[in-house]
Amino acid sequence: MPILTKSESQRPYVHCVREMRVGVPRERLPEIVHFYSRLVGLRPWPQAWQVPGGWGAGDPPRGVYFQFRHGPLVDPMRRRLTLVVTSLDELEERLSGEEWPYRRHHNLVWSDQCIVLNDPVGHRVEIRQLQLL
Repeated sequence: MPILTKSESQRPYVHCVREMRVGVPRERLPEIVHFYSRLVGLRPWPQAWQVPGGWGAGDPPRGVYFQFRHGPLVDPMRRRLTLVVTSLDELEERLSGEEWPYRRHHNLVWSDQCIVLNDPVGHRVEIRQLQLL
């Protein structure tokens, strides 16, 4: 199935999300870089992929773009960022080592687990473990 079609009967589908934009104050960048790259494990974009006015991380050309904003809208009850990691246990070990506050949730089935926390700016982040089928 093609990504974009000319036929009215076929709807285009989303192949991937190129990037997601999250507002952060410029002065909090060192904390953002530490949290998302050292604790969570997102790889910073290579310098050639970085966009002026922010900082990007994740697999290029996809990932999260932290856009510098004065007084960014942060509402953890309205928005959340969901990421997937290979091991919640390893993430939990890093968070505990730095005494970063988080909650680990076990849902209805034993395999459905996630860690919920706030980033340095206050954005709610939900982190799930990759489930191999």
